[in-house]
Amino acid sequence: MNAPQNIAIYRIVYVVFIGGILSMLAALVFFDILKNNINPITIGVSEELAKAVTVIFLYESLNTSIS
Repeated sequence: MNAPQNIAIYRIVYVVFIGGILSMLAALVFFDILKNNINPITIGVSEELAKAVTVIFLYESLNTSIS
């Protein structure tokens, strides 16, 4: 929630767009690592791990510019 309205909408769109691209790239890397062991469980785990890695990366890289 952006109750004080201190974050611009273009900044939110930028972070969502870049986060989506980075998480897809990270998922592709994880899929390449697990190419011999692909099943629905490993696909789900690797996609969620890619999302978590992307959120942590974006939080660390944008934390100083948002605060």
